[in-house]
Parts: sequence; C-alpha cells; structure tokens
Amino acid sequence: MGVFSDPANAQVLVERLRKAGIEASTETRVQVGPFRNRAEAEKARAEIRRLGLEGVIATK
Repeated sequence: MGVFSDPANAQVLVERLRKAGIEASTETRVQVGPFRNRAEAEKARAEIRRLGLEGVIATK
C-alpha cells in the first residue's frame, strides 16, 4: 500500500485499513542505494554477498 520513511505514517495507514475491516500489518526492511547505474548496484550486491547476505536489485 505504501512505503514510508516515518514508521508512524505507516501505522496510521494500517489503522485506517483495519477500521475499514481490511487486515493490514507493517514490516521492516533495509534498503541500500540509490545507485547512479546498474554497475554500481551490482558492485554493492557483490559486497553484500561477501558479507554472507542476499539482496535483490529493484528498478522503478
């Protein structure tokens, strides 16, 4: 439904949906970037893998 920099704003939306009878919840995520191009994103993903973590590259 939305991505919010302020968790309080996300909670407001959750409560609004719940009041309308729609089940809703929030989750936490970590995002890296932005990157100027895909090559920079791939370089960061390689470093993330070296840390033992997985990541995906998403485009708008």
